[in-house]
Amino acid sequence: MARTKHTLSLTIPLPRGVSPSSLLTHVHSHEPLFRAQAFVTDFQPAKCDLPSILGDPFFLDDGLKIKSFEVTEMVPVVPGVWSKEVRFPAVCQNLEDGARVRADAPAGVRVWSQYRVVRRRGRGRGNPRGSNLNVRPVAGGSTTREGGNDGDVGLGMSGIGEVGYYGTSSTVGTTAREEDALEEDEGGDAYDLDMEVRVECNGLLMPFVSRSMEGAHRELGQKVIDEVEEIQRGGVHRGMGDRYA
Repeated sequence: MARTKHTLSLTIPLPRGVSPSSLLTHVHSHEPLFRAQAFVTDFQPAKCDLPSILGDPFFLDDGLKIKSFEVTEMVPVVPGVWSKEVRFPAVCQNLEDGARVRADAPAGVRVWSQYRVVRRRGRGRGNPRGSNLNVRPVAGGSTTREGGNDGDVGLGMSGIGEVGYYGTSSTVGTTAREEDALEEDEGGDAYDLDMEVRVECNGLLMPFVSRSMEGAHRELGQKVIDEVEEIQRGGVHRGMGDRYA
C-alpha cells in the first residue's frame, strides 16, 4: 500500500514565570525532547547518516549544527504484560528559536518535528511564526563536514559563522536575553512553544499512528515546559534514570 502523510500543528502557552530563553536552552540540549516521551528508555549520540541528511530538505542552511542519536524504546505489545525493545536513529538540528528532529521509527514510520519558542503575537526578532516542513532545499547552499565527533555535522551555515553544537552564536544568545529583558521592561509579552509535526508511513498504519500523535506531542511539549519551570524554581534537573511521574 502507498505511503501517506499526516501533519499536525500544536501550540502550548508558556506560563508567566517561564523564561523564553531558558526554554530555548532546554530545547537546544535535545535531551528533554527524548526524555519526555513515554516509551523512551535511553538515547545515545550516534554517527550521522550524512547522505540521508543531505537528501532531506527538512535540514536547511538556516539551522545550526546537526547531531544524531540512537533512541531506545520499550514499546508495549500487550499493555502491562509484554513490551518489545526497539532502537532507531533520530537526527536533531538546532535553530535560532528552537530545534528540528527527524526520527526513523520501526515499520517505516518517519516523523519530522519542529519545536519553536515564539512570541504569541509573532513579533519576536528572529522568530516569526511559520514552518519549514514542506520547503525545498535552499538554492546554492553549500554543505561541509566539520570537525567534532561522529554525530556532529555542519551544513554550510551561511551567515551563522562558527557555531559549536551545544553553543549558540552571539546573535542568538543576545536575542534571547534581550527578549527576556523586554518581557520585564514592557510588562511581559506572552510566549508559546509551537510544534509542527509531519509523519509518513504505510497507509495501513496511518490510522493507528495518527490517532496518538496529538496527545503524545502535546504531553511531550507540556513536560518540557514543566521541567523548565521546575528548574527555575530550584528543582533538580532530571536525568534519564529519573523519569517524569
